[in-house]
Amino acid sequence: MESTRSGAFSPPAAIAGTDPPANADVSARTASATIGAYASRLVVEPGGSLDVAVAIEIDDGWHLYGENPDAAFLIPTTLSIESSGPVEAGRVSVPEPRRAMDPVLKQELNTYAGRIWFRVPLTVRADANPGSLTLALNIKTQACDENRCLPPETTLLRIPLQIDPGALPEIRHTGIFGAAGNRK
Repeated sequence: MESTRSGAFSPPAAIAGTDPPANADVSARTASATIGAYASRLVVEPGGSLDVAVAIEIDDGWHLYGENPDAAFLIPTTLSIESSGPVEAGRVSVPEPRRAMDPVLKQELNTYAGRIWFRVPLTVRADANPGSLTLALNIKTQACDENRCLPPETTLLRIPLQIDPGALPEIRHTGIFGAAGNRK
């Protein structure tokens, strides 16, 4: 499922000052950012649901792009979920970009700087067999600074999940997802 605008996701202010990859389930470093992924649950029952949030901490002096229909050659920052058998992805909540003058392209564009968050709800099919699976997240970015743009890159993050009919509805990362795991 590709990213589509579905209302911006912002975790509670309590997490805003923390280092996102420090307690992420999985993280990776690109040339201009650190990306961390968080799952609300790692053990899910058939028919159950979970949420995944992705934080991108963009290095100072760099920016990423949002959707820019008038500059189709730019690669927008997106989150997609690889088809994962019994797990179905909902609509991705995309951060609200800010309009800023791009110093390289000399035009006003939708960009991201600082820390941004994506979130996607996931449902495990009711007929899913118990066992392990890996949720694969693809984060596509193109970073630019004041002088240059880097080639687009796709970062793959993998989160191991367990399907278990006896799973408890315990929510992890409550600072991001809330104690009840409600979808904000």
